[in-house]
Amino acid sequence: MNKTPQQIIDLVNNSKSYIEVFEDLSTYDLTFIDYVKLIHPDLCKLPGAQEATAKLNKFKEDVEKGRTYNDDAGIVTSFPLSCTIFGKEDLLRKSLDNYKTLLKFNSSKDEHFHKYLPKNIVLKDEKLNISFEQDI
Repeated sequence: MNKTPQQIIDLVNNSKSYIEVFEDLSTYDLTFIDYVKLIHPDLCKLPGAQEATAKLNKFKEDVEKGRTYNDDAGIVTSFPLSCTIFGKEDLLRKSLDNYKTLLKFNSSKDEHFHKYLPKNIVLKDEKLNISFEQDI
């Protein structure tokens, strides 16, 4: 469905994350270009266009450079398909052990559950690297 400039402005300004704006992350860059062409304040004079463009730029940056924030586990940098947590090694090791325990559940009933687990977790030098599958 082609969105109007007002629909894009509303979508972006009402979104909390790039996930709500870039429906298919494999083509986020094309979506970004299409949206900016329609709502950039130099071209679009609708209310909210400037704010939406700034927010759209931030969402693009979050996809490309990750988003870093503090969490109970440590400093988290998240990307669409990966995450790194830098923190206390004992706490990160416990998280890794919990992940390994969950992987041991392998009955037919657990197949659906496994779809929601990370693809892989590696602990090295007080850093937990987590990778995810593209589609759930």
